[in-house]
Amino acid sequence: AGTEDSGMPRLLVHNIALNRGSARLIDRVPATPVEVIAGPVTVAVEHLNTLPDRTGQQSVSVGFPGGADINWSGSINLEPLHSEGEFTLENARMDKVSEYLKGIMPVESLQAVLSLTTRYELVGTPDGGVQIELHDINSDLADFALTGLQPSTQFMQFPALEIRGGTVRYPDHSVQIDSITLNRPVLDTWLDAAGEPNLLALVPDETADDSAETEPWSVSIGEFSIREGIVDFSDRGIEPATAHRLQAIELKLENISNQEGASMPLTLSAGLQGGGQFDFGGQAVVLPELTLKGNASAVDIPLLPAQPYVEQQLAIAIEQGTLSMRANLEAGTGDALTVEGELTVFDLKIQDTAQNESLAAWQRLDIDRFEADVATGELNLSSLSFKQPYGRI
Repeated sequence: AGTEDSGMPRLLVHNIALNRGSARLIDRVPATPVEVIAGPVTVAVEHLNTLPDRTGQQSVSVGFPGGADINWSGSINLEPLHSEGEFTLENARMDKVSEYLKGIMPVESLQAVLSLTTRYELVGTPDGGVQIELHDINSDLADFALTGLQPSTQFMQFPALEIRGGTVRYPDHSVQIDSITLNRPVLDTWLDAAGEPNLLALVPDETADDSAETEPWSVSIGEFSIREGIVDFSDRGIEPATAHRLQAIELKLENISNQEGASMPLTLSAGLQGGGQFDFGGQAVVLPELTLKGNASAVDIPLLPAQPYVEQQLAIAIEQGTLSMRANLEAGTGDALTVEGELTVFDLKIQDTAQNESLAAWQRLDIDRFEADVATGELNLSSLSFKQPYGRI
């Protein structure tokens, strides 16, 4: 009797083994060639075959200098094509990535250790394509430090970035992640002498050819959070240069999506090194344009950090004072910002530096209602209430 041609010759290999092999890869594309030495390499394949619905097993283990390991194990069936199993990457040092980054941005070095685990499934389709799913993705990026910019600075570092519960599907073009947590990051940022943010230098030039249309990916993240963050900021465009620190930064952004109009709950809190606390709770929309809407509060924010900017225009010195505020806030792109709420300024003292005399002071100023629109330059106040005011005319 005749048999139906499967399109592949019948093949059965009981065992393929490679023990303690090694490999050397040199990539000469970067300005500084990148060399990777792998070993020992161990490969074991059992019952590799093209027999219908007969499954083989494979395992691959690759070691690298510095203690990194890649392990891949699972089943494989060639007819029809099907494979599933587990892939792990442990303690991979990312130093060599620096050579690739140098070609597209002003980065000198990147240090980090990457570990990743995922389960996978690969299925052949009748049209000759493949469907791939990675699930139960968990990854840890540890001891991260990024150095570069001008002047050369270690401008970003954190001890741990955790990704939990990821799924990637192709050709569905979808990425789903349960949570991403960034622990104790420190970011050093500044305005240069021209008033430009230093981080803008990291944005690559748009030289890619966009003529080929590709299907967009759908990305969703259940929760992104930052814990115990720090941002150091300095303005080098004024004399003397200013330096400020935001600390104890806690951020949670939920239901993240790259779909247009997706609204994402946002909570943010931070403190100033010299005292004072900011809080915000509301909704954020990223696409098609970034917008924020919610409730903001500020408690005991010191006014002294504003002095370097005030003295550029006026011969006065803010000697003391704090500000507290509760307001509704709506922000968009450009100058689109409106704030409505109440405000109090405590213990203000202003000195006339030209006459070296006290100019104004009060124990407390209450504004029970204000409305500010940055785009139009409008500011409306309902009433002002002073306690122990002083002013020199």
